[in-house]
Amino acid sequence: MTITWYGEGCFRIQSGESDILIDPFLASTGLTPPRFKPTLTLKTLQNIDFLAPSEEEGKTIMGEGEYEVNGVEIKGLQIPASKESKPRSEGIGVVKTIYVLNLEEVSLGLLGHISQLPDADAEGFFAGLDILMIPAGGKPFLEITEAAKLVKTLEPKITIPTFFKVGGLKREATDSRDFIKILGLNSETEEKLVVKKKDFSEMKSKVTILKV
Repeated sequence: MTITWYGEGCFRIQSGESDILIDPFLASTGLTPPRFKPTLTLKTLQNIDFLAPSEEEGKTIMGEGEYEVNGVEIKGLQIPASKESKPRSEGIGVVKTIYVLNLEEVSLGLLGHISQLPDADAEGFFAGLDILMIPAGGKPFLEITEAAKLVKTLEPKITIPTFFKVGGLKREATDSRDFIKILGLNSETEEKLVVKKKDFSEMKSKVTILKV
C-alpha cells in the first residue's frame, strides 16, 4: 500500500486494483489539486465549497454506512455527538463523517475535518488502528493539544498529521512540529508512505510527516 498526500486532508491510497482519492480540494486553497482518475473517491465532508465537486471517475462515498469496493472494506460513522454535523433542515447541510478502511489487512482511520474530540462511541470505532490520519494544524479543525490527546488514547502505530501549514496554503495553520512536540513521539518525513501488514509487527508508535 502506498499513501501520497496533497495537502489539507487530501490523500491518494494505492492498493492492488484500488486507487483511492480522499477529500479532493479546489485550487482556491492555494495548493495543487490531485490529477488522476481514482477508482473510488471518499469524502469526509459534504456541502462545503472548498471541496472539489464529485466529477471524479469511479465510485464516490459520502456519509455513514458500510461499503466494500474492490476488496477494500470501509465503515463510515457520522459524528452528531460532537455537534459538528448539521441537518439540511437547518439550512446548513454540513455533514462530517469519520471512516475506517481495511485494505491489505491494514486498518486505517480517517478523522477528516473534525474540530472537536469524538465521543466514546467514536473512539471505540477506531480501536486497534494501524494508521491514523488526524488534523494537526489547529483551528478551524481539532486543536493540536486535543489531537495529541486522542492519538495517545487510540495508540495507532503510525500517525499521519493533516491540515497543517505547508507552502502555498492560503489559510492560517500551525506547523506540524508544534503537534509533534506536544505528542512526544519519534517522527520521520517521507515523500510517500509505503507499508505492508508485516511492517507493523514490531513497530513502535511514530509520526510520519508526508511532503506535499
